Amino acid sequence: MKALRLFSVVLLTLSVGACSEGRPVADVLLLGGSVLDGSGAGAVTADVAVSAGRIVFVGDAAAASVTAADTVDVRELTVTPGFIDMHSHAELDADHGRDARAFLYQGITSVVLGVDGGGGGEVAERLQRWMRDGIGVNALLFVGPNA
Repeated sequence: MKALRLFSVVLLTLSVGACSEGRPVADVLLLGGSVLDGSGAGAVTADVAVSAGRIVFVGDAAAASVTAADTVDVRELTVTPGFIDMHSHAELDADHGRDARAFLYQGITSVVLGVDGGGGGEVAERLQRWMRDGIGVNALLFVGPNA
């Protein structure tokens, strides 16, 4: 019985290794960047793997055998998490593609709208429209005082 169990474990281990060999584990691998994690700690040199829009690995990709479909050499560049624009006057309904590109080029991945008291009361409809059509960035809406 123990021999059968051991054989099963070895067979499973080898088959999993064979299935994953040569297949990328991430969409994009950023190599050798100066990484700031947003915690206030100093920058560290590391590789960052991204898959389906999420960070899946930070560290030494070669040592961990992390591969990706695409690699970008970011040595001498700074890699940070997305920034949040806490006081945005973006018009995401008017031309979301243009606005989103401008934000994303600056590293802004989230915007806060309506902080001056503007905006209507149709928050649910607006959010549903954005979810359906896409706006390129994350958004947080404040509801105006007269909504």
